[in-house]
Amino acid sequence: MFYSFRSKIIASFLGVTFLVGAVSLVVGGHLLTKSVLGEARNRVAQDLNAAREMYDSSIRMIEVSLNITTLGYGFVVALRERDTSDLVFRLGRVAQHGGLDFAGITDEKGQTICRIGPHSSPGRKSQPVHPIVTQALERGTLVSGTVVLSEEYLNGENPHLAERARVDIVPTPGVTPAAEKFISSGLTLSAAVPVVHQGRLLGVLYGGILLNRDERIVDTVRGTVFRNEEYKGRSIGRATIFLRDVRVATNVPGQDGGRAIGTRVAEDVKEHVLDKGERWTKRAVVVTDWYITAYEPLKDIFGKTVGILGMGVLEEKYVDLRWKTLSSFVLITLAGMILATLLGCFMAAKIIHPVHRLIRASQQVTEAAARRGSSQGRVSSRDSPCRWKITASARTI
Repeated sequence: MFYSFRSKIIASFLGVTFLVGAVSLVVGGHLLTKSVLGEARNRVAQDLNAAREMYDSSIRMIEVSLNITTLGYGFVVALRERDTSDLVFRLGRVAQHGGLDFAGITDEKGQTICRIGPHSSPGRKSQPVHPIVTQALERGTLVSGTVVLSEEYLNGENPHLAERARVDIVPTPGVTPAAEKFISSGLTLSAAVPVVHQGRLLGVLYGGILLNRDERIVDTVRGTVFRNEEYKGRSIGRATIFLRDVRVATNVPGQDGGRAIGTRVAEDVKEHVLDKGERWTKRAVVVTDWYITAYEPLKDIFGKTVGILGMGVLEEKYVDLRWKTLSSFVLITLAGMILATLLGCFMAAKIIHPVHRLIRASQQVTEAAARRGSSQGRVSSRDSPCRWKITASARTI
């Protein structure tokens, strides 16, 4: 009975501790997961805002470089007199200081007068007009933004740009194979400024950066936002620029150890960002690893979605943090159960000991009473023959 009572007390303590620990573990684990991953999503969303600001800052830097050039009197004179050698020299300086991949000057009809590159003076040869130059001529003011340039235009501007823009599409795990084998168009940040002197339009100064295979923006974002932080030997943050759904500038590692140029974005991201034009913040597979990601559409100067700007934070860091915290919860629960067992044994001993003494005392009283009853019975048996003899003698008398 005593052992059964003690077992019930210990089991009660264990049951309460296990129930409280299990509920705390489930609720705490849920809140922890929600808190940790929610914080990670908030962080990557803010990082995407920072990346967008850097992207836009690159456009503004192009604007500043071109605007300052048009303010120079020597530049205006050279353009008015069509001094191509002087103009090419000035364009080279602008490109060098502004970090431009291409720069040129057109006349009032959009035909190129001169530009940097191997074919600096195209002469009267007809060639495609830069879309941003057309917009600047139509609006009569500075125009800047994202522009997709065809292979034909890039080849005319500089064959090296056309070669750099070509990106082979790499098969990506979990993504439906693309019908195309490569992309040849170039995603660019471009600006164009009309040059007006004494009310007369002399031409348009244009320039820009080719983003295909360009590492400056994505690496600047990683270095500025994530400060090149690493986890288990891998960079914790990644930045990517897509032309449509293909990575053309990224620091996401590929399966070959290099940059994952040519890989494609996940299907659900493409559907929400590229097709619907919505911002997307969730966990997603980035080539081979899980990241907590944020994506937003890139629109060109015509308002058309032509690409994606993406940021990602390595999910493994937050998953490990979550499991480490949950492990602490489990250890605390186990320690509580051990403590409850010891406490149950102690409480059982405290409760059972007085009862045990009471029962022992009761047993002793019972045994004493039984012994007294037995002794009185033996005395009565010894007296019985004497009385029989007395009675018999009386009868004889």
